Amino acid sequence: MASEIGQVLVSSEIRRNDRLVVVTAGVPQRFSHPTDNGYLCRVRIDGLGSGPITIESIDTAAEGALVGGLTKASNELSITLTALLAEACIGVRTGQTFRHSAFRGTRPDTIADPPITRFR
Repeated sequence: MASEIGQVLVSSEIRRNDRLVVVTAGVPQRFSHPTDNGYLCRVRIDGLGSGPITIESIDTAAEGALVGGLTKASNELSITLTALLAEACIGVRTGQTFRHSAFRGTRPDTIADPPITRFR
C-alpha cells in the first residue's frame, strides 16, 4: 500500500455499514511538468468496495494537494472532512508504521509526537 501512495502522512479508520474502511494519504510529492508545476497527493481507501480506491489531488501547494485529496476521500465516504480526521493519526513515523487503532484509549500526554514533515 505505501508504495502506491508514498510515505504515509495520514491514516484513519472509519466504520461504515459494519465494515472497517481505512483511509491513508501519502506525503504530497512535488512534480514538474513543461506546462505545470505543483504537488501531487495520493489517497487510498481500503474496505469500501471489492478493491482499493486511489484518489489523486494536484495543487500548487503541498497542503492544498493534501486537503484536496482528503476532501475527495470524505466525499467518497459521504462523511465530512472533520469526521474523517476526528481520530486520524497525522504525521510521519520513521522506522515503524503506526495505525491509529494503537492510539485508541491512550491519554494524549502518554503519546510521543511523531516527526512531522514540514512543507516549505
